[in-house]
Amino acid sequence: MEAVYLLGSITSTIVTSSLLSLSLAVRSLLSRALASPSPDLGSSEPSTNGGCGDGDVPAVRLYEGRVRHERRHPVSHAFEYPVRYALIDLDRAPPHLRLSHLSADRAREVAATNGPV
Repeated sequence: MEAVYLLGSITSTIVTSSLLSLSLAVRSLLSRALASPSPDLGSSEPSTNGGCGDGDVPAVRLYEGRVRHERRHPVSHAFEYPVRYALIDLDRAPPHLRLSHLSADRAREVAATNGPV
């Protein structure tokens, strides 16, 4: 019976994740099509302005990697999976990423800080 619950949970998670991913992709494409091009989304190459200023690092950076977890006690078990991260400088976010719930001011409020986010 537990196997049925596990399969149901896995199926539900896959379906939900797929639908949310498709929804996000469609929203992103629509907002990108309606927004003007943003210079912040250029290549990750450093700028040629002598290494100073905000042009050195893009506002959106993407990272890929692998996470490995290993447990040795009470029973040895290990697994590894790929991960992708998007690091967004909310102070310099492109217009199509500036949502009401994803703003630099809201992040500062939640984190109780006044520094860069």
